[in-house]
Amino acid sequence: MNFNKEKLSLKWGGCSIATICFFLSYGHAYAQPLTLDTALKLAEQYAPTLRANSAQIEGAENMVSASGILPNPKLFVGLDNYPVSGDAAWSVTQEGMTMQKIGIMQDFPNRAKRLAEIELAKAELGSANAQTEILRIELRQKVASAWLKRFYLERKLTLYDDLLSENGLLSQITQTQVTSGRTMVTNAISLIYSSKGMWL
Repeated sequence: MNFNKEKLSLKWGGCSIATICFFLSYGHAYAQPLTLDTALKLAEQYAPTLRANSAQIEGAENMVSASGILPNPKLFVGLDNYPVSGDAAWSVTQEGMTMQKIGIMQDFPNRAKRLAEIELAKAELGSANAQTEILRIELRQKVASAWLKRFYLERKLTLYDDLLSENGLLSQITQTQVTSGRTMVTNAISLIYSSKGMWL
């Protein structure tokens, strides 16, 4: 029986190690069958690629909110015609042409440029959403494939267990019949070979 299980387990070679560990750890942790729906939900919840894309989408949404708005106003302070030589050097009051200035300045970018910025941000958001959906679909396909492989592998192992149990019972019955003289040894051997043929 161990040989057959090892033989069947080789078919898992096509699955990623991470996927196999995920299924095995879930079974040990929760001690209950892992349904396909649960496997898909857990994969979407913990997939690092989807988490990374969620952060990318959030950043793109922030860019959409910030695009197209006017830049922040600028506060400016300065001196014009400030003397650095002569009798009025380094004074802001003795030179009549010296002016102190303080104010707020606002830039007004071209409207077409602002609209283009908005459209670009929206396009990047759409691209991030589409990429996330593609990753989600690919993830669901891989998880579903791994889940089905495990499901059918378990079904096969259960079937082999049942067949082994039946063969063991057949062997006991055959030995009893041979011992009691109710069956010829050649007939018993024929039964044993026919039962082994089920495994080929």
